[in-house]
Amino acid sequence: YQSDGLTVFGRINLPSGEIPPQGFPVVVFAHGFSPDPLEPNYFQRPYYETWINAYADAGFAVIMPGYRGHGIIDGDKADGSEYIDKYADLYLSSPFYAIDVLNMIAGLSTISSCGGGGLRDDPEIENCLDDENIFLSAHSMGGDVALAVLAVEGSFRAASIWAGVCADIRDVAEFYTAYEASERTLDEPLERLFNEKWRMVEAAAKKTPFLIDDINALNGLFYLDNLAAPIILHHGTRDTAVPDEWSVNFHQKLEELGKESKLHLYEGNNHELSLNNQHLVALERDLTFFNKNIKK
Repeated sequence: YQSDGLTVFGRINLPSGEIPPQGFPVVVFAHGFSPDPLEPNYFQRPYYETWINAYADAGFAVIMPGYRGHGIIDGDKADGSEYIDKYADLYLSSPFYAIDVLNMIAGLSTISSCGGGGLRDDPEIENCLDDENIFLSAHSMGGDVALAVLAVEGSFRAASIWAGVCADIRDVAEFYTAYEASERTLDEPLERLFNEKWRMVEAAAKKTPFLIDDINALNGLFYLDNLAAPIILHHGTRDTAVPDEWSVNFHQKLEELGKESKLHLYEGNNHELSLNNQHLVALERDLTFFNKNIKK
């Protein structure tokens, strides 16, 4: 599909059962950081297969936007790798990915047809997708993407964020500067490394096309007042990729604003909640939460 004049890709999984008269409810899946966005099997990443299949088995159509610069279909690369090169290492790519998700949502009606070569060949039913029941699921960096999407698009019935990067840009930059330094065993003082990185972030932020005066305006936390959808949060307490305190603080902010938020912490678990199959517990909680908020 087209987003900002770029050709980007997406993946759609449909339930195998009978199509409801109003179409399948939809889960939009905003995935996390990909170390190799142009990897040939990008859209079949094993880690996310369990999630996508669980939602589809429960009767939800699942749509995973591919973001700009992500994915190869039939040998064609998605447009937009230059955005990754320019902004990803400076933690500023999420607003662009949010635009790609929003453009995909805006185009759902163009792919919803069931007859005449549409998603499912069933001329008795007009639409395969129920545009009144759209949910959002996000993981890791996708949490940052999700906050911006939720702030702009108010039609989501509910949202789930797993191990989300739901923190302000300075906290994100500080954490990942230390994270990268520890991986590379750099000897430079951490404060100097962070100050250098932050100057680069600020300089890049001023050159984005968003014309913002406050760098925080590039972050979804800046727009929490706009959030309308109920949100469920999942986070492992031994997550080394995204601190669980970010979800705890985000949950507290939502509660202070009178927003509906549920937080589940998974003691001793990791970024994927894969220990002791706790990801299956989280998925079951998602489905209960989504079904509670579905419009009949």
